[in-house]
Amino acid sequence: MNHSRFLFALSILALGMALASCDIRPVDSLPSSSDAVASSSSEASNASPLLSSSAETESYSSSEVSDVSSSSSSNEASYDPKTLYGGYYANLVSWTDGADLIEKLRNIISTGTYNPISYNNPNWSTNQKADLDLFDRERLDVVYSGNAVDPAQTNYAWQREHAFPASLMTGKLTSEAVKTLGRATDFHNLLAAEASGNSSRGNKNYGVANPSSSSYKSVNFESGGYRYDEKNFEPADIDKGRLSRALFYMATMYSVDDIDEHGAVRYPALFIREDYVNYSASSYDAYAIGNLSTLLNWSQNAVDYLEYQHNQSVYQDIPSGQDHAQGNRNPYVDFPALVDYAFGAKKNQSGTLEGLMSSYESLHIDHPADDFYTIQSAKREYEVGSSFSKDDLRVGRYGANLSIETVHDWTLSGIRDGEILDTVTEKTIQVNVGGKSLSYTIAINASDPFAYSEYSYTLIGKKSGGDLTNVTGKPATDNVVSLGGVNWILRYESGDIGSTSGTYGVQFGTGTKPVGTLTLESQSSFSFNGKSSVKSIHLKGAPASGTSYPVSFYLGDTLLKKVSLAYTNGQTCTLSSEVNPTASGKVRIVISSITKAVYVHSLAVDLE
Repeated sequence: MNHSRFLFALSILALGMALASCDIRPVDSLPSSSDAVASSSSEASNASPLLSSSAETESYSSSEVSDVSSSSSSNEASYDPKTLYGGYYANLVSWTDGADLIEKLRNIISTGTYNPISYNNPNWSTNQKADLDLFDRERLDVVYSGNAVDPAQTNYAWQREHAFPASLMTGKLTSEAVKTLGRATDFHNLLAAEASGNSSRGNKNYGVANPSSSSYKSVNFESGGYRYDEKNFEPADIDKGRLSRALFYMATMYSVDDIDEHGAVRYPALFIREDYVNYSASSYDAYAIGNLSTLLNWSQNAVDYLEYQHNQSVYQDIPSGQDHAQGNRNPYVDFPALVDYAFGAKKNQSGTLEGLMSSYESLHIDHPADDFYTIQSAKREYEVGSSFSKDDLRVGRYGANLSIETVHDWTLSGIRDGEILDTVTEKTIQVNVGGKSLSYTIAINASDPFAYSEYSYTLIGKKSGGDLTNVTGKPATDNVVSLGGVNWILRYESGDIGSTSGTYGVQFGTGTKPVGTLTLESQSSFSFNGKSSVKSIHLKGAPASGTSYPVSFYLGDTLLKKVSLAYTNGQTCTLSSEVNPTASGKVRIVISSITKAVYVHSLAVDLE
């Protein structure tokens, strides 16, 4: 479950940290104007600000979700806010009205250190750093879900969500829009999101879903999920504040026309409207998104530490040797009360930054009010017969300035140090530290399936006498190949096959000529050495560097499992699917969405 955001929500309530009040009322339109993967071992003092205040809880594993709203009272800052955030807002002293504020903020966030970064390559690293789970630094905290996910499970477990949909910003599909750096590649608008939720959202406006609608659907809404109807997509309460502030950022950052190198308008300015904004092939309300009043109400939900982390990481938290930060900040995360001055009830009022509560102060970024702990790193895969060791786990504590130091005074529940792992299963381990608890899951797998499986075969390739010599390579062709005495049908959409099997296996496709989808299916119901009841299916292979591809295992027409074949430090990866209860049928393995090369090393099927 996605426990970190809930815990910090409780922390904010416990402390009673209040932001400046927002007297929200409907507004017709936007005011016009002048038109890092953070290392789990990081203990340096320059760690990104992301945490902390005291929590009225003894566990980091609560399944509840809380709506956190700012207080109606106003707290004045006890210092000059122009000195905050490295002086980033030094030029913002006062404003005459909302339009003036938006223009001044745009000048700050679109100049100076701002440097747009790429969405393609693909760039998963920015979100893999910015959206790390606060209590498990090897997992991502994603919107639209109550569960933290493996950062390597790209496309399958999580995707990059445009809070302001690319289609509404550009009139183009995402695949085309992201080819131009700028609004469609802005990572203050791109959040790690649960994959099915991202798909369900599409280009719907954020809004309150109508339970009486025939299109209404709710997916784990009360525990961090989402619900939607034919128009509106409603994230869980815990996500509403950060998503609304992302939209207000976009309507500020891109509040003037985007001009190309020839002086022509590439994209008009973005707006947030009161009415619903539609995008379809036949009807397009350009360069806007709707439900302003709803978004203003959602923006009253307080900034939490995950949102602060995302803002800080996109701004300047740069992994060594790789620039995955774009060098600007979201001012509505830094000073939440600015939303009301720019878009809400105070948009016709003047104001000053002096005295507005900053998230830096309300969240006690520089001096945590209590100790908070995290799993810095953990071994999560074991083989049957191996033993668990406390040395497989590293626990850290967030301290002043949000550095992380390793702690050693902790105990375990659910497992013993030195315990022999003798059963194929998943086991939840609880770490007790500082009067609180953290939890994570380990998988206990069978030993090397290519050693114990009844059928096991390593591909050779297309060299002379190889097993794939007669493969035509024509799109949509069913190529029958004999692999270790079993006939398989091999299909792929385009590209070609490598002539030999290297360290990682036989290469299918290249970066310029990818194969698209690769399918290996037994020609008939699987049978080997007189056995035909399938117990498990296994694939060993690797994707090209920096990529990750979904892999689906089928027996007959039944989907057994869908996992991700992710690049892991230049090593092959073994993916497996159990068949329980055992059954007979055609074995099929499908690798999809292949954009570069993929390598297939070995196949195995265990039978009884």
